[in-house]
Amino acid sequence: NATLTISGDNYSPYIAEIAITNCAIPPTANFVSSDTSVVFCGSSSETVTILDASIYGPDTWTWTVTPSNVIYVNGTNQNSQHPQMQFTIPGIYTISLLVTNSYGSDALTATDIITVSSGKIIPFAEDFESVSFPPEGWSINNPDMGITWGRNTNAVGKGNSAASASINYYSYPDMGERDEMISPIIDLVNEPDASLHFDLAYAQFSNYIDTLAVYVSTDCGVSYDPNPIYLKYGNMLETVPSSGGSFVPGSATDWRNEAGDLSPYIGNQVVLKFVGTSGYGNNLYIDNINVFSSNTLPLVDFMASDTSISCNGTADTISFLDLSLYDPSSWTWSFSPGTVSFLNGTNANSQNPQVKFNDYGSYTVMLITANNAGNEFHAKADYILIEEPSVAPFTEAFENQLIPPNDWQLVNPDNDKTWDLSLTATGNGASIASAYLYNYAYYAPGEIDELISPTIDLNGAASANLTFNIAYRIYSTAYEDSFKVFVSTDCGASFHPNPIYANGGITLQTSSGSASSFTPSQPSDWRNEFIDLSSYVGGNIILKFQAINDYGNNLFLDDINISVPGTFPSADFSTSLTSMYSCEGTSQVIDLYESCANNPSSWDWQIAPGSFTYVNGTNEFSENPQVRFLALGAYTVQLKASNSFGADSVTKSIIIDSVDAAFTMSNDTLFTGLVYDFTNASFGESTWYWDFGDGMFSNQENPIHAYADTGHYNISQFVENTLTGCSDSAIKEVFVAPYPGTGMSLIDGQIFIKIAPIPSDGVFDINYSYPFNSSGIINIYNIVGQKIYSSPFETKKHGIHHIDLSENPKGIYYVHISTTPSAGLANSETSKSFIIVIK
Repeated sequence: NATLTISGDNYSPYIAEIAITNCAIPPTANFVSSDTSVVFCGSSSETVTILDASIYGPDTWTWTVTPSNVIYVNGTNQNSQHPQMQFTIPGIYTISLLVTNSYGSDALTATDIITVSSGKIIPFAEDFESVSFPPEGWSINNPDMGITWGRNTNAVGKGNSAASASINYYSYPDMGERDEMISPIIDLVNEPDASLHFDLAYAQFSNYIDTLAVYVSTDCGVSYDPNPIYLKYGNMLETVPSSGGSFVPGSATDWRNEAGDLSPYIGNQVVLKFVGTSGYGNNLYIDNINVFSSNTLPLVDFMASDTSISCNGTADTISFLDLSLYDPSSWTWSFSPGTVSFLNGTNANSQNPQVKFNDYGSYTVMLITANNAGNEFHAKADYILIEEPSVAPFTEAFENQLIPPNDWQLVNPDNDKTWDLSLTATGNGASIASAYLYNYAYYAPGEIDELISPTIDLNGAASANLTFNIAYRIYSTAYEDSFKVFVSTDCGASFHPNPIYANGGITLQTSSGSASSFTPSQPSDWRNEFIDLSSYVGGNIILKFQAINDYGNNLFLDDINISVPGTFPSADFSTSLTSMYSCEGTSQVIDLYESCANNPSSWDWQIAPGSFTYVNGTNEFSENPQVRFLALGAYTVQLKASNSFGADSVTKSIIIDSVDAAFTMSNDTLFTGLVYDFTNASFGESTWYWDFGDGMFSNQENPIHAYADTGHYNISQFVENTLTGCSDSAIKEVFVAPYPGTGMSLIDGQIFIKIAPIPSDGVFDINYSYPFNSSGIINIYNIVGQKIYSSPFETKKHGIHHIDLSENPKGIYYVHISTTPSAGLANSETSKSFIIVIK
């Protein structure tokens, strides 16, 4: 390289480093690709241009592509400087370049630089959460260049969705205009079937009719089947009644899940086209597009209507919403700890249950869903928090020197001066800290600043009082700050409009003195305020202490107290169980421990149904009785606690369960290569997990299995009742001996099929004899159902088919041999299946 400097009078110099060519040195090879990831569709991929970036004057180029499944297009070839190529088989490709000139040569290899795929594999999902639109691989066709599909973040989505695709037909007067949202290529070549699902939200406006259709292409989007797999319009499209204006989904219930059958298109790569046609109606929303098959396991997810309950606690109802994909047909919900109740006709197997949590603390929630392909689960640890409210008597003296104190809230709308901590105010007994508002230097007349208390439980109280100490000195009658206290009985969602305390200016003043910045310094500067809260007993309250600025003087607040002079018990109890489930059946004695507040003097226990007995001298009036339950099932336990002020009761559920693992085998002597039945004989379980000791597992109730190698194996069965968490396991040791035969034979009438050897190293023969001439196909699948081999054959009465699977890993494989019907030949359509082992 040489450095070139260009400059002139009164100009800054321009300096560049320039490569010198046509000099007596060999070239240096370099190149870049126009794309590194392309899609194969039909017979070839998209076109990729390789740009030569070599230096030092190369005059010949030789390109090598590995593997060599490539064609050069647009007049280029392997010796072009900038070749253009298409790939004829999906895979990962390496490209090498050799460049030469008169002085030598150089080579460069880019390993695995280009990936050629068959399109998006299923399950395929598009949720529009990415900020780019259209999403990667999608395209928009907008013929009139007007309003078209876009990404919307204003709609309230279904579940956790924060974005969707939408089109604003409410403002789109060009009736009949079609706007298309086109998917990437989706690979259905090896799928048994396929379905399209998506969420839709729409409200028809008056009699204006908008339309949505979905079309399918099997030729890479060149043309589309004229018959849509989905078509709705007008009120058929409507998911909620129209309110008469521009529609924006406001809740999850505004959405509906729609479906289309893609099974007629299996064996192909497909492109989906969502076509909206304007009728100048209302806005249309699409979200959560999914394509899957019957081989697709569920993708489990869920959400709760609330995850942190700090007010009503155990009295609140939480609704759970299943967000699982890929057509689940059954649901099993479990909670840890298990102290929950299902409400409003729902249960542990409801898709969207409603649940009440009976104890305070954190709960882990797990959902198991199942479809035809199997089951999957998703657990969210410590997902639900039920906070216990503060129980009166309640005190806040600010001595922890935090503003806001723990569990309090501070509201400061203008983000300016607000409630703060004072360590200089004195005269209030032994207190060294208080809350204060610096009104003296706060010019914001009418500005409100609030301290909001945690939830305070007044259940069980016969009466209640609020007291607090306040200190304030008016600056002048022209500047009168105010102070108010409000009460909420709905967990802070709203506060009663009439304050329980309100003073301002001269009525707020606690001491007189000079008109300067006020700080209390003696007991006479403070005043104790008293408010009767008896009208709020029997529930939970939240207090709001509100200061209203008038650029007056400093306000001090301290020693907030809620007292309950006469209180009846607050009933509660626990058990000797770690949760409210017993997995030891009817043999266990369970202790019931009262944990009531406010000093009960008597206890009354009621248990239903009546299949139980009190033991060790206890009875229904004991403080802490001991109980043995005589039958499995759910029991309702109620405790009524009383004292001289009144009574309170609480009800909880205890479930008595027992799970016993057991299984049998079809044979006591096992041989390699042969398939055996394992039959579940357990009791009380809902799920199964098998470990055969050879690295293979199953979650079927009654699995089959074959061993590839000889030896001793421990077969383990783990069973669980997912509703209660009760589980058990069983283990049997088996010895697997070498198979004494050399193959597997099937004789069905005049049909004879033999596969040998079994087990094998992957190389084996299929000998067959049929009583007719027909065509057939041999398909071989691995343990997870993926097809790894397929070959047609002609029966020709008899024959031998040689198969080599030696490059596949050892394990169990399924051989399926079928023949097609022949004209005039009865029983010529057959289907036979075998299980083989590769060692």
